[in-house]
Amino acid sequence: GTLLVDVFSRSPQPLAAWDDTSAALARVPGVERVAVAAYPLLSGQSSNGYIAVDGTPERTLSTFLAVSPGWLDAMRVPLVAGRDFGPADARPGSAIVNQAFVDAYFAGVDPIGRTFDRTNAGGHFTIGGVVANVRYRDLRGAIQPTAFLPFRAVGATGETATVWGGTFVVRTGLADPAALATTLRRTIAGRQP
Repeated sequence: GTLLVDVFSRSPQPLAAWDDTSAALARVPGVERVAVAAYPLLSGQSSNGYIAVDGTPERTLSTFLAVSPGWLDAMRVPLVAGRDFGPADARPGSAIVNQAFVDAYFAGVDPIGRTFDRTNAGGHFTIGGVVANVRYRDLRGAIQPTAFLPFRAVGATGETATVWGGTFVVRTGLADPAALATTLRRTIAGRQP
């Protein structure tokens, strides 16, 4: 019941354009949920790096994925503790981590409200939620500590960053989800400059 639609723009688009397109997709008959991510799980794409907790660099490689509010629900990723992202959450700032992240860096400690720094890409993050482990890059490898970061990014002076591309996650209850593909493509194409 899930369709993934990769979208790349000719020029970077403001977050409002991505939000408007999500809203337009949500109005398509048969669509139950819409969210957006930098790229889909199990695509082979990844963003990884190291973190520091309380100023101490960690040696375990972590993975990162930017997602919109509602992505957890659209992908049916169980929230174990805390909350999903809201419209005001941005990166740097907020994070939702998987159980492997908690086990690696906060074993025995409630991670909600704890912070970490992304050492290779910069940014200070506060953990607002914990999710169950899901496969990120492939079906066979070990599950790595993963931090889900807000799709909405802000610059050093507080301006919202523009986005070149992403993957819309569209959940439907239709028996044949692929029947929506043409309508979804047209809806997106009609909104892209």
